[in-house]
Amino acid sequence: MKLKDMIIAGLVIFIGVYILFFSPDPEPQEPIITTVTEIDTVFTEVLKEVPKYVPKYIDRVVRDTVEMPLDVDTLAIIEDYFARYIYSDTLKVDSLGFGYITDTVTENKIVERSVVWDYRIPSIRETITTTIQLPPKRKREFYIGLMAGGTQTDFSYFGPSIGFKTKSSKMLTATYGVVGADKVGVSVGLYSKLF
Repeated sequence: MKLKDMIIAGLVIFIGVYILFFSPDPEPQEPIITTVTEIDTVFTEVLKEVPKYVPKYIDRVVRDTVEMPLDVDTLAIIEDYFARYIYSDTLKVDSLGFGYITDTVTENKIVERSVVWDYRIPSIRETITTTIQLPPKRKREFYIGLMAGGTQTDFSYFGPSIGFKTKSSKMLTATYGVVGADKVGVSVGLYSKLF
């Protein structure tokens, strides 16, 4: 083997060892972060009863003249005056719900009132979901294949080839095959990821 061939082989081995063992690893891949925000409107049911109260006297309107019928049942008038009448009413509060009012009237006065509110208050609930997707872990890989070569005039090389990829994306290949008609050749390749 000539000195020139030994120097070239030494340089190839030196560069290969440097790329395989001493070149920096590629930058780690950043995780993919996805954030989804969902906004829901939730209605809170409220059933509230207002404490009973007696309405306050504000004003009295008296008529100037009162027509008296000829046939008067005084006992029925007095019974009606002291009887208790219960009136109920329902108030709609927009689209939120209802208010139920019950009034008790006797002696020409509202003596008792109860109010029950039944409504739903909308409240907004926000849900934030964050998903972190980690990049796949790098692993070692092995390959097997065939290598063929030649020139414009003849087919000169053919044989099996194997490859090994490291976790840091460096590739080492080796091929063993027939060169020409009567010689056996070996080739070794070393690759490093550029992009």
